[in-house]
Amino acid sequence: MKHKKHDFIKRESYILLLLFIFSLIPVLMISRYIYAQSDDYSYGLYTHLAWNNTHNLLEVIKAAFKTVGVYMETWQGTYTSEFLMALQPGIFSEQMYHIVPMFIIICFFAGTYFFISSITIRWLKMPFEYALGLTSLISLISIQNCRQQAQGFTWYNGAVHYTVIHALWILVLGLNIRLLLAETKKKEAVLSVITSIFSFLVAGGNTLTVLAAVLMNLLIVGFLLINRLKYKKIMRLLIPTLLMIIGMVINFTAKGNDIRLEVMGGKTYGVLPTIGRAFAAGAIYSIKWIDITLIIFLLWLLPFCIGISKRIMGKIVFGYPLLMLIASFCFFSSLWTPNLYTSNETDILRTQNFIYFVFILLIFWNMIYICGYIASKNIHVFDDKKTKFFAPKARLLGCALTILFTLLGSGYVVSQDISHYTSTSAFYAIRNGNAQKWADTIEKNLEILQDDNIKDVFVDRPEVIEEILSSNEIASWRYGLKDYYNKDSVLYKDETR
Repeated sequence: MKHKKHDFIKRESYILLLLFIFSLIPVLMISRYIYAQSDDYSYGLYTHLAWNNTHNLLEVIKAAFKTVGVYMETWQGTYTSEFLMALQPGIFSEQMYHIVPMFIIICFFAGTYFFISSITIRWLKMPFEYALGLTSLISLISIQNCRQQAQGFTWYNGAVHYTVIHALWILVLGLNIRLLLAETKKKEAVLSVITSIFSFLVAGGNTLTVLAAVLMNLLIVGFLLINRLKYKKIMRLLIPTLLMIIGMVINFTAKGNDIRLEVMGGKTYGVLPTIGRAFAAGAIYSIKWIDITLIIFLLWLLPFCIGISKRIMGKIVFGYPLLMLIASFCFFSSLWTPNLYTSNETDILRTQNFIYFVFILLIFWNMIYICGYIASKNIHVFDDKKTKFFAPKARLLGCALTILFTLLGSGYVVSQDISHYTSTSAFYAIRNGNAQKWADTIEKNLEILQDDNIKDVFVDRPEVIEEILSSNEIASWRYGLKDYYNKDSVLYKDETR
């Protein structure tokens, strides 16, 4: 029966992997229409000039560090994000930018796989397919159901600032797990160095991720103390956590942050009111984000969580499901505080992307915990020998019903809004010709911008038609073009000087 159960998980994992790969086809197809825009040009200025003048990668790297120094002094302290932003692929050639969607998705998938495999393979010694299936499932819902598609996966500047930094953070969570599990002093030392470096890098990301990363490390320590892990093992997280906090201080106290806050209005909304509104936002979005797609996700997730909870049994205490739900809600609510404190807004979609990614991971963990709690109170529920839950016919029926509900549920969602999912949005943008119009306008503009004889340039305004291509939250497409292409001025044809 044990082997049959694993065979079932293996089949489900490969089905999910195929679904994930298939879902990427429209995203791959729309990549040829994707070009740099707005902050890509301003953050890529020094690296673009370095490449054009030297064609030397070392000089490009130096220019990326220069970008970090400039922006920490003039705009924000996010040193890791700024370094990555400076390396947008378009600095080498405009067509290189087409790789952005696949690059971002690969980063997301890799970070998720490392984290999941640290739990299932490294800690619990479970079959490889558990990590593969869970990574495919989590990546599938996170990518398809993200709150704003361009800022999540097709606009490099926004995607690297949130999606890639998120991937970096969950990679650090995986490193934390491996560090705690290190059997030898040598392995512990190596993992401690690697984890510390990546923890410091995460601290140079966006405010939300930094806040989440520091809080999560503290929650992990508390959780390990509750489960009575040896004090010496918990101390292994001390140096990485301290370096993360040091990086956070460098990030948050950078001179540029004050300048940015002043430019954006210079107003804050008070600590206590912000905390209250954050809990309200947590409650609102916890309910709002429970949709058909999430129910589909839970159905596919359940068999994995049952298997993991049974394997964890005895390694951790499953006695406090309500406390775990409350802690998760508090953590989820805390992620809304930065925006509420500085702007009193929650509908900033680029930050909602990151919060939604965390929301999915919190559901994943709580589902494992609840399954573990049920099993610990009534072991017969998930006992292969004493229940028909895992009987071959029951598995087959459950799988068939899940697939049917997936088809009907996702079909209904698309019928209501064809652009709801990232893949259907990409497909629709290609089919209706808007992706081609977007690319044609930009390509025509680039021809003029690349003409060194024209110093005062008038370009066509690319219209924000499809969510997969751009967003109203992204600054004007031409922002940064003047310096990037060494022009005296760059204006839209409908603008006056």
